[in-house]
Amino acid sequence: MNCGNKKAVQLLDELESKAGLIERKRQGLGKPNLIYVKSFYRTVDNSGKDIS
Repeated sequence: MNCGNKKAVQLLDELESKAGLIERKRQGLGKPNLIYVKSFYRTVDNSGKDIS
């Protein structure tokens, strides 16, 4: 992302809390957190019904 550590942490926090696009799971024991990207689109059929 070509940015510093502090900025990267800030961007991840924003994606998680404000935008709700990612979810982080703690593993503990010195292991890195798992980062899941959430689905941020939905499929709508011709009648306008949400089908996702």
